[in-house]
Amino acid sequence: MRIFLLSILSLFITSYASAQYTLTTEEGEEVSNGETLCMHMNGKKALYEIALTLHTTNPNNFVLKEVSNSAPEGSYTSMCTTPGSCSEGTVTDPVGFDSENKNELHLSYVPPTGDLSEAVICYRAEMVDDATVGFDFCIRYTTDACETGLEKILSNNTLSAYPNPASENVTIQYNTVKKSKLNIYNIVGEKVLEYDLEKGSSSINIDVNMLPSGTYFYSLSNSSKAIKTKRLVIQR
Repeated sequence: MRIFLLSILSLFITSYASAQYTLTTEEGEEVSNGETLCMHMNGKKALYEIALTLHTTNPNNFVLKEVSNSAPEGSYTSMCTTPGSCSEGTVTDPVGFDSENKNELHLSYVPPTGDLSEAVICYRAEMVDDATVGFDFCIRYTTDACETGLEKILSNNTLSAYPNPASENVTIQYNTVKKSKLNIYNIVGEKVLEYDLEKGSSSINIDVNMLPSGTYFYSLSNSSKAIKTKRLVIQR
C-alpha cells in the first residue's frame, strides 16, 4: 500500500511539474511533446532561425539540448539566447533559457551552399534538477510541402526597415506566408499607422514626416497575432 501511494504521489508531482511550463513558437503556438515542426526552405536564405519562448515561473531551471541531427555534411546548427548571435558550428551542449532574454532561445540552421537536402534536428527541453520532467520535439527543414495536419508549420515571415533611424521616409521590407497587417505604434503603444499586406515578399515605402521624432515599433501580424515586432527610430 505504501509503495502504491508513493507511486501515485510521484506521478502527481511529475504531472504537476509538467503542467507548469509551455514552449511556444514566435507565432504563439504551443509545441507539444513528440511534435514535429516544419520549416520550408525556399532557397533564398542562407540561414534559417527559429525563436522559441518558454513560459514558466522558473525559466532558469530549464535547458534545451540537441539530441539528434540528420543535417548533411557542410551544414551547421546552433542554439543561442539572442537573435542573430548563434555562432558557427554544431552546438549540442545544453543551452539554458534566460529570463533576461525574455525566456527565448533561438535555433539556427545553415544548409551547405547549394545543397537544400532535407534535415531533421531533434531537441529535448528538460528541467536542470529533474531530467525526467521535460519533452521532446523535432524540426524538419525541407524544400517539399509541409504535411499539414501532421506537422506544425513554422513561418518564414521576415521584417526589416531602412534607413533606421529614418527622417522623412522609411522602406519596410517583409515576407509573409499569408495576408497580414503592418502596424506602427508609438512608444506608449498607440497605433499611428496601419497597412494591409499581401502574401509574399515585397516592400512598402512610408512617409513619416507627420510623425514626431522618437522611438516607434513596427509589427507584422496576422489573425490578430503579432508575429514579429521591431524598433524604428525617427530622428531629425
